[in-house]
Amino acid sequence: MTVLSRYLLRRAAFHFTVMLAVMLLALTLERLLEITRTVTDRGAPVGRALDMIVALLPHYLGLAVPAAAFLAVLISLHQMRHDSELSVMHAAGISLTRLLRPLMVAALLLAALMAVNTAFLQPYGRYVYRHTLHEVTDSRFKMRIVPGVFYDLGNGTVLRAGAVGPDGQNLERVFAARDRPGDGRTYVLAEAGTLSTDRETERLVVRMAQGTLIRDRGGASGVEKIHFEHYIWPLPVQGTTSRGPRGKDERELTVPELLSDTPAAGGDLSLEVRVAELNKRLVSAVSIPLLAVLAAPIPVLRAGRGSRLTRFAVGIGVLVLYQKLLALAEGLVASGTLPPWGGQWGVVAAFALLAAGLLRIAQAGNLGPLRRRHASVSKAA
Repeated sequence: MTVLSRYLLRRAAFHFTVMLAVMLLALTLERLLEITRTVTDRGAPVGRALDMIVALLPHYLGLAVPAAAFLAVLISLHQMRHDSELSVMHAAGISLTRLLRPLMVAALLLAALMAVNTAFLQPYGRYVYRHTLHEVTDSRFKMRIVPGVFYDLGNGTVLRAGAVGPDGQNLERVFAARDRPGDGRTYVLAEAGTLSTDRETERLVVRMAQGTLIRDRGGASGVEKIHFEHYIWPLPVQGTTSRGPRGKDERELTVPELLSDTPAAGGDLSLEVRVAELNKRLVSAVSIPLLAVLAAPIPVLRAGRGSRLTRFAVGIGVLVLYQKLLALAEGLVASGTLPPWGGQWGVVAAFALLAAGLLRIAQAGNLGPLRRRHASVSKAA
C-alpha cells in the first residue's frame, strides 16, 4: 500500500468513525428514551432497556454505515480541496479515479461486513428486541420486588426477599408462605431464588435453591420439615406468555430463510414481501461502494459563490433522495406493483449512472477553481 493510499484511508477512517458515532447516537437516543419509559412504567429493571437497544444496534448500523461512508468520502475530499492538496495531486498527474482506489477497497470490505450484518445479525437482533419487549409489556406481574417488603399476592400467598439482583429476577434470602383452608400452612426459606414463567401453566414461579420447607397441616399430622436443594414455588400470578417462534415478520428471517420455500415457523409471508426484503438487504450492501463513488466527484465540481455550502447541500440532498427512493421502491416491490429490477435495482442503476456521469465530468477537467489556484501558485513562485 502506497503512502498516498494510507493517507487517504486515515482521513476517511477518521471521518467515518465520527459520522458513524454521531448517527448512531442520533438514531438510538430517542428510541432509548422511549424504551426506558416503557420498561420503567412496567416495573421492569432499566437493564432490560439496554438489552433492547443493544439488540437493535445491527438495524441502526444498516442505516448509518452507508450514510457515514458517503459523508466520510465527501468530507475527506472536500478538506483536501480546501487545503489545496487536490490541486497538487492533479498537477502531479494523480486522477480522481486513482484517489478512489483505496477508498473503494475499504468500501467493499464494509459492504461484505454489512452483508453479514443484514443477513444474520439484524434478523436475530430484531427478534431478541421484540421478544424482550413482549416479555416486559405482556407480563401481568407489574410489581417489582423490593428487598425486605412482604408481598401479599392473594390466595393466601406471601413472598419476601432479603435482596434483589439488578435484573429484578434473582432473589436472595427468600421467604414464602401459603395458608389454604384444609391444606394447612406452608413456609419456605431459601438462600436464593429466581422469578420466571412456567412454560406449561404460564404462571409466575420462584425457582428456589438450598432451603427448607415446613408444612403445618394441624391436628395429628403435626409439622413436616424438608430440606431441599431445588424447589419450584408457584405464585398465583399470571406470567409472561410466549411471543412465539422467530419469523412472524420478514425482518426476522435470515437470508437463507428468505430464499427457502419454507420460512421459519409463523412466517405467513407472501412471496412479494420476501423478495422485497431480500433485495433490500442486497441493496444495503451494494449501496456502500456506490455512495462512495457518488460522493467523490461532488467536492471538485464547480459551484460558484458559496461553493462549500452548496456542495454539502447537494451531497446531503443526493443522499436523502437515494434513501427515500429506495424506501418507495421497496414498498412498490412488496405490493407486487414493480419487479425488483424495476424498483430497488432501478434506483441503484439510476444513481450508478449519475455517479459515473459526475465522475466523468470531474475527470474531463471540470476542476476550474483547482486549476486557477494552482496557476496562481505557479506565478507567485
